Amino acid sequence: MIGVAEALVGSGVPLGILPGGTGNLLARNLGIPLDLGGAVATAYDGRNRTIDLLDVALGDGQRRVSAVMSGAGWDAEMMAAPEASKRRLGWGAYAIEGARGVVRAKPMQLRISVDGGPEQRISGRTVLIANVGMLVAGLVLVPGASPDDGLLDVLVIDPTSPGDWIRTTAGIITKTGSDSDPSRIRLRGSEVRIATGHVRRRQIDGDLVTPGSGFHVTTMPRALTIRVPK
Repeated sequence: MIGVAEALVGSGVPLGILPGGTGNLLARNLGIPLDLGGAVATAYDGRNRTIDLLDVALGDGQRRVSAVMSGAGWDAEMMAAPEASKRRLGWGAYAIEGARGVVRAKPMQLRISVDGGPEQRISGRTVLIANVGMLVAGLVLVPGASPDDGLLDVLVIDPTSPGDWIRTTAGIITKTGSDSDPSRIRLRGSEVRIATGHVRRRQIDGDLVTPGSGFHVTTMPRALTIRVPK
């Protein structure tokens, strides 16, 4: 989908989304039906909604567009689930790989600068740059994140004890995963530079990309028009 979205940036030509993967996170966040019939009907008879995209610079001249979330650390490790497991278990394959990652994960020593501000040094097991906030099954990872507010949301998660993991997970499940959780740090802006120190696995919208040591992400306000339900 992202390849098509890149071609349509700024054109005003509406994109119809036909969900077909294990996550379909953009469709879920926009309320697009996950069944083929409903999605086709929406593509033909829905209304237009213009959303932001994220321009992700990966270094060495590599650039990608993100519509959902990019990240490094634990969340990217989840995306390394074997293809056979994803075909057999769907989203459950990511959950299994994520559980393994909990054991293996060690915190990154992150350096983060938002909108050209001073660099912050933050410890985290995962760092996400989000355009939307909802995961599968209605789980809300980034409350209040909106795909058309001209902003990106940076979320650093660093649970260090079993109690931290329980509290953070419960907050996501109950949709109350708020900024009061000491294991979560959230930043907002229109541009962010993130350095992870060592080379890490990285993902963009659920797809693994070349490992690297960070991101430079800027918002592309109202860059893409998508058909959504009336």
